[in-house]
Amino acid sequence: LAQHDAELHQRLSAWRQAQTDDVLDNPDPRGAA
Repeated sequence: LAQHDAELHQRLSAWRQAQTDDVLDNPDPRGAA
C-alpha cells in the first residue's frame, strides 16, 4: 500500500503501533463495557 510513500508508511506504522499498544493496555474489552 505505502511502499512508494515513506511518509505514509511512517504514519501507518505509527498508527498500527498505537492500535497494538491500545489492545495490550486493554486485554479484555468486556470489563470496560
